[in-house]
Amino acid sequence: MRSGRAHREWRIFLWLSAAIAVISACFGYLIGSHTLHSAVMGVLHSIAIATPILLFEIKGQNTRLLRRLRRQPLVVYFGCRSLFYIAVIIGGMVIVRLLFDDSPTVFDETFRPSIVFAVAMSVAANLVFEVGRLLGFGTLKNLLTGRYVQPRREHRAFALIDMKDLRALLDAIAPCLKEGRYEVAGYTDNVGTDADNLKLSQSRAESVRAYMILKGAAADRLVAIGYGADRPIGDNATSAGRASNRRIEFVRK
Repeated sequence: MRSGRAHREWRIFLWLSAAIAVISACFGYLIGSHTLHSAVMGVLHSIAIATPILLFEIKGQNTRLLRRLRRQPLVVYFGCRSLFYIAVIIGGMVIVRLLFDDSPTVFDETFRPSIVFAVAMSVAANLVFEVGRLLGFGTLKNLLTGRYVQPRREHRAFALIDMKDLRALLDAIAPCLKEGRYEVAGYTDNVGTDADNLKLSQSRAESVRAYMILKGAAADRLVAIGYGADRPIGDNATSAGRASNRRIEFVRK
């Protein structure tokens, strides 16, 4: 599970890096001298700027520093992120121009439009990651390629594992499960390995299914499936968010 997730993250990184490099090459060619050198400079700028930003979005979200920043006021959090982006953009552009550009000055007439372009690409990349985390990158890919199929309407109810009155809530839900077919979906937070979380969520789902059968639900109408830490509904960086992710969902099929 973990290797599969890492493979998916690196695949996203490579695809976005390639797309940004192609767009940057076209932009460099248009605002430069319309030569191969200006297109290559665009690619070098994309490598120097996009690589650290993409790595930050993919690998830096669960670092201790960023978790601490999330606990700060929203202005402080976004202010620090903006400063990081600005430092990467300006620093990357200056370094590339000093090392590879034969122009007599770093701050020529193409510097300002290059800054605007780099900021726009950074915002677009950040938007892709935020939407991807919200919807799932598979869903986002299907939306962009026109292959998204709207799922049929589902009836859902969920119970938090940590609730003190969980058994009472399950007793109240049990009569509703006597008609129709339901999936008992188990979820965990992201503490521990993916394999352990998958086993734990499956065990919880099966335990709840067995309890509902004791309460009168038909066994052939309930199926237990564990999803591990997938599809979080809360922020795993906080204790409250992790508690909300430790849950059982009843999905009518």
